[in-house]
Amino acid sequence: AEYVGDVAYRAWKQCNETSSPSTATVEAMVVEEFARLSILSANDKVAASARTALGAFHQQKSVPHVDPMLMRCYDAFLWRGLTAANDKVRYNASLLLIDAFPVQDPALSRAEHDESMQRQFNALAEMLTDRSDAVRRIGAQGTCRILG
Repeated sequence: AEYVGDVAYRAWKQCNETSSPSTATVEAMVVEEFARLSILSANDKVAASARTALGAFHQQKSVPHVDPMLMRCYDAFLWRGLTAANDKVRYNASLLLIDAFPVQDPALSRAEHDESMQRQFNALAEMLTDRSDAVRRIGAQGTCRILG
């Protein structure tokens, strides 16, 4: 999965650097699909592999355009996943948010940035009081990791 993620990242980066129209295709068909699988897959191994592949992008968040792209791609699934009725979906979405934290777009205004960060902080706080032991556990671990 790491190799798949590396290949996907290099493909996206190449498309992005050349301003290729394929950039949107890579985002939609690869990054969004990995995000969807990492949150919604009923198979734990598939979800973990998708998160591992997305790790290639998370490791490159300092590269221009990566964070805004992640924000766009995750928006479709992450926030719904964090509030889903299904414990497993909330657990998987929590793992993805913690892996990617913070998800931000430098192009946002200060107010929009603050709102986005507050939304992420609120999600972390909600993990700590979730009805699922697994979500609470990953929320506590993730919060400790984020706080250093």
